Amino acid sequence: MKGKLRHSHSTIQRQRLNWKVIALSFSILGIATLLSVVFINLSNPQEAYAVTCSSSYTVDWNDPATYTVNCGTLNSSSWTVKKDTCNYSSPVLLVGGTAGEPNKTVDLTVRINQSGNLTNNDFCWVDFYVNGSVSQSYYARGDTIANAVFYIPATLSVPAGGDYQVKVKFKNDRTNEFWEVKKGDIFSCVQSTAPLPVTLTSFKGKLTSDGTQFKWTTVAEVNNDYFTLSRSLDAENYVEVGRIPGNGTSSIEHNYSFTDSETPHGICYYMLSQTDYDGKTEKFGPIVIRKNNNSTNSYNGTAFPNPFKTHFTITFESLKDQPAHFSLIDLKGSVLDETILEVNSGINNFSFSPTKPLKSGLYLVRIENGNEQLVLCKVFKE
Repeated sequence: MKGKLRHSHSTIQRQRLNWKVIALSFSILGIATLLSVVFINLSNPQEAYAVTCSSSYTVDWNDPATYTVNCGTLNSSSWTVKKDTCNYSSPVLLVGGTAGEPNKTVDLTVRINQSGNLTNNDFCWVDFYVNGSVSQSYYARGDTIANAVFYIPATLSVPAGGDYQVKVKFKNDRTNEFWEVKKGDIFSCVQSTAPLPVTLTSFKGKLTSDGTQFKWTTVAEVNNDYFTLSRSLDAENYVEVGRIPGNGTSSIEHNYSFTDSETPHGICYYMLSQTDYDGKTEKFGPIVIRKNNNSTNSYNGTAFPNPFKTHFTITFESLKDQPAHFSLIDLKGSVLDETILEVNSGINNFSFSPTKPLKSGLYLVRIENGNEQLVLCKVFKE
C-alpha cells in the first residue's frame, strides 16, 4: 500500500480554471495530496476536524446566521438553484490572533451537487476571500463535472487578526436541472497552532551484549524537563526503567541514549515519554523487543507521523525474508483493516492509508507471521 499525500492549491486571482484540467488534477489528488488537514468523510467533512480546529464554520440551512443567499430554494437540508442565477456568501469569519503574529492556516471544503444533466450553458463559481480580497477562485461548467459532484479542498493563509469568507455563484437555465449545496457541504477549519513541546525525529532500540540500547534525537524542545523510558510485558502496564534530563527550551539537535541492562526474555514493549516543567507529557513508541533464551533478536516498530492525519509509515526490523500479516485494530479488538506484506531481512518501511474513514483516537498496528509477532505499535488518528 502506498500512503496518500495531498497537494495544496496555489493562490489564483480570479482566474477561470478549465474544469477538464481540474478533473484530471482531482483524480490525482484522490491518490496523492498534501493538504495539511485531510477531508476524510466528504458527506460530513467537519468530523475530520473534531480535534484540530481552533475555530470552524459549517453552513447550516436551519441557521440564517451561517449564510446569505439572494434567491433559490431553501429547506432544512439544502439550497437548490433552478433556472436562475443566484449567490451565496458565508459570514465574514475571523481567524483570531493579533496583527504581527504568524499567519493562520485555514482549511476549507466546498462540495457542490448537481442534477447530472447540466450543459455548457450552466456555470458554478467559488471564491475564497482573505481580508476582503479574492485569494483563490474556482470555476466549472455544468457538463464537465464528473459524477455530478464538484468538490473543492483548499488552504488559505490568513494574517493573524484577519478574516476570510466563502462565496458561491450558480447560473442555471432550465427548470429540469439544478445546482445544490447540502447542509454541511461548505466547511472551514482554522488550524490549531499550539506548538508541540518536543520535535522527535527518531526513536530506535536494539539488543546488545549489555542489554537493550535506545537512542533518540530531537531538533526542537520547549520547556522539556525530562524523558522517561518505560518497559511493559503486555503493552498495557509499564514500569519506569530510566529517566533522562531534557534540555529545556532549545532549537538545536540533541541526541539521547539509554541502555536497559535488565531486559527479560520474551517480548517486551518500551515507551518513551517526555515531561514538561509544568508536568504535561507526551508519549512516543512503543518499540517492540524480543529476547530469546539462546540468541538476541530485536524487532523494532515505529510509526511516523504519530499522530497521523491521512497515512503513517511503520519502520521495523526483521531477521529474515518472510510474508507477514498486517492488521489495524481498534481498542475493542476489532480488525478494521488488514493486508499481506512481503517482509525483507533488515529494515522495512511500510506506508499505510486506511481504506475506510477512521474516527479520532488510538489504534493498534500488528504485524505478525503465524505465531511470531514482529510489530505491535500504537498509532493515534487526529
